[in-house]
Amino acid sequence: MRSKKWLTVVFIGLATALMGELRFAPFGWEFRFGMGSSTFFFLLLVFRQVPPFLTGLLTGAVVVLFRVLTSTVFLADPYSFVEVLFVHLSAMFYYWAFGLGITLLPTKLVQKNMLWFGLFVVVIDIASNLTELLARSVLQDITTLLWTEWLALLVVTVIRVYFVLGVYASIAQHKQQTILKEQKKRYETLLNVSASLFGESYYLSKVIETVENMTNRAFYLYRKLKQEQSAYHQEALQISQEIHEIKKDAQRVQAGLAKLNNHDHTFEQLNLKQLGDFAIKGNESYSFFLNKRIRFRQETTSTYLTNKHVELLSCLNNLLANAIESIDKEGTILLSIYEKNEMTYFEVTDDGAGIAEEDMHHLCEPGFTTKYHEDGSPSTGIGLTHVQHIVTDLGGFLQFERSHVTKVCLVIPTKRLEGKQQ
Repeated sequence: MRSKKWLTVVFIGLATALMGELRFAPFGWEFRFGMGSSTFFFLLLVFRQVPPFLTGLLTGAVVVLFRVLTSTVFLADPYSFVEVLFVHLSAMFYYWAFGLGITLLPTKLVQKNMLWFGLFVVVIDIASNLTELLARSVLQDITTLLWTEWLALLVVTVIRVYFVLGVYASIAQHKQQTILKEQKKRYETLLNVSASLFGESYYLSKVIETVENMTNRAFYLYRKLKQEQSAYHQEALQISQEIHEIKKDAQRVQAGLAKLNNHDHTFEQLNLKQLGDFAIKGNESYSFFLNKRIRFRQETTSTYLTNKHVELLSCLNNLLANAIESIDKEGTILLSIYEKNEMTYFEVTDDGAGIAEEDMHHLCEPGFTTKYHEDGSPSTGIGLTHVQHIVTDLGGFLQFERSHVTKVCLVIPTKRLEGKQQ
């Protein structure tokens, strides 16, 4: 780790020395404005793990050595090394002073208030230039700067400092947006997984309830056969025990699913617009998977927060998936979310094949399906069944409408969905 830090310091010194050659000298002597100081400041912002003063010491030495070794005077006469060194030596004091000044600034000021940070850096830059000029006056015979030249120095410093801060802020903002985009992607994945797990867990609870009833009935049958001294009473008891084992295994699976769902406490509430966005985005991927060109639209007028987002997303995913599967190659799906008479409506409308009239009254029956897999086997027919169970538990109901389009609507009391307002 320490070696990496030293490599970073060396890199800053070399980069500053190279960029320092992009310069101009407005006063007719070696005091110059160059990209070196801007590069040094920018790299200190980027690599905040390096010590600024130590980096300034090394950078100053590297810059001076680089300027001496690349000087035309030295290249023409290597014996003039000391003479050329004295010409450039004062530049070293700029980086020493600048590194020391940055060390004295609070490290978090750049994040809290960039305007004030920039003003402090301008003062540090001016002081560093003044330090270089004082060193130059000792080492060389130079004339004092006029007030117009000091003004030019101030203007260039302000422009240079805030230009660097602007570039740094743009890069930091882009990085933050990338992080937020990645977090949102993970959020969507976790939310869809949670919704899927909730749906499976909800259906499993219905299975456990059915198995419990079967266990009780089998045990009742055993007791009745035993009273009647039937030869089959032991077989009835064995059936009751095996069904009970099935129930315990199902409960273990349900407990595991519940544990997975309860691990995610990050997303306690969503507003309905966000909920619709997530439902559509997830099902867009499903439509691409099926090689269908489907245009999704959303019209949401209710945007209150709800803590029932997992249940609702589980239901909407089922409705949207059914709408996608009903469309042959291309079509449109509209998700509408609105309130009316203290009820919240979640409508999924599609222009697919539609629902046959004779099927309207059987849509929510367990096992009923109109969909078949490629091998000819029927689908499970449980999607709308557990959607209806979830909606019923929330105090609502399902509506179906068939005309030139197919419309399926969840109608749920608003007070059962509203979460704590933030």
